[in-house]
Amino acid sequence: SDNYLFVLSEPIGDLLPDSALPSRASPPIMTAIYSYDLCLVQTRDVDDVVSYTRSLGKPSLALKQALAHRREVRRHGLDQLVDDYFVALLRMRSNGKGRPLSFSRLKIATESLPILLGGDSRMWQRWLFMFSKIPGGLYAIREKIPVRDPDLPAFVFEMSLEKMLEEALSNYNEQKNRPGDESQQNKEYLVGEKMADLFLETMRSWGPTSALRRRIQLHRYCAQNQQWGLQWHSLSGSSAVVPFIRQAEKDLHRRISQTAFGVLSDAHHSPSSTHNSSIRQSIDSSKDSLFDVEHLITRLASRFQLDVKLASRFQLDDNDNGGALTDSDRSSKIILGDLKDNYAVIVESMAELELMRERFDRALGYYLTIGSKFMVP
Repeated sequence: SDNYLFVLSEPIGDLLPDSALPSRASPPIMTAIYSYDLCLVQTRDVDDVVSYTRSLGKPSLALKQALAHRREVRRHGLDQLVDDYFVALLRMRSNGKGRPLSFSRLKIATESLPILLGGDSRMWQRWLFMFSKIPGGLYAIREKIPVRDPDLPAFVFEMSLEKMLEEALSNYNEQKNRPGDESQQNKEYLVGEKMADLFLETMRSWGPTSALRRRIQLHRYCAQNQQWGLQWHSLSGSSAVVPFIRQAEKDLHRRISQTAFGVLSDAHHSPSSTHNSSIRQSIDSSKDSLFDVEHLITRLASRFQLDVKLASRFQLDDNDNGGALTDSDRSSKIILGDLKDNYAVIVESMAELELMRERFDRALGYYLTIGSKFMVP
């Protein structure tokens, strides 16, 4: 069987040839095994080994051979071999037939992404779209997605966030229609809550760094202020807000210092672009969001209009604007009332986005709407 773990079990520096050393004069040796004999065959070049290994259906071994003799490879592109590796590992050629994708394979693929894709922006875009087709795929790789190096276009992050939100909402809808005992339903409800939390956490980490800094300051104030102390302590006695502070600090640090290292390099990526990006962050950290905040607000607001009941609850009246809803209509006309879990996720997303563009009054309106869900009739 193919060894997909070689990427994680062997240091990548040991696989790649040392550029300071001269190229190996002799190509690798293959072992040909027959029913009656065993022969050592001197191959013509590394491409022979790669071609033969691919013909055996072992893309991982083919990639390993190509990486070990990278400078001698002529006929095979590393990006194609990396594609073959992930396609086989994630069982993308099965078309729903054969064995399903296991969690262990998904975990190996997740850990291998930054090592194999490195700073190649084009390959990152391709595989983010491929992972979006796998249920829970974007949730699995969300902490591996580059936020600084390489520089990915905004639409990639917007696509990822919309897909993650769609999966979270779909999970809530499936819970209502799926029969089962109460304990099973409670477990599924907790899974849905966790998905919603991870989506919101990801959206915050990709937003403006100024919003991350404000969040850290707010949580620290809540943790230190004695007046709020009782509200911010868990049953174990430790401050319940500390994990939020650590997560926000981790996200901020990654936005500032994340650097790609891998076997692929992007021809369009240069160190100067990363340097300029860092300069822009220090000049105006309120406009360094990885996605277009205004565009995502418009996309989320359109979800309100798809449900008549929710639209009436939020009183989205478009008569005053000739049938066109403005941002002010979508954010200011909110009334208190009971909210379903799936709609509450959208409302909290809108609140977070309003905080990112520093419209705190609108964000407060959304948070009050969420709080009204817990009001006693």
